[in-house]
Amino acid sequence: MIPFSQKQKSKDEAFDQAVQSIEKRFGVSFWEYMGLEGRTEEVQEKINRALRKETFQLASTYEKE
Repeated sequence: MIPFSQKQKSKDEAFDQAVQSIEKRFGVSFWEYMGLEGRTEEVQEKINRALRKETFQLASTYEKE
């Protein structure tokens, strides 16, 4: 899920913000992430690595509580 800021944004600005968030989060371009014609193994591995990192960060946050 990608949160949007509370202030009103045009649809184009909101889309651009979502694209930038995806690219920053996963380290791949938006179109590589979408994989309309399939993802390469390298792109999928980058996505998997980012998701694992997030999972471990969340787990360590909950362990501290």
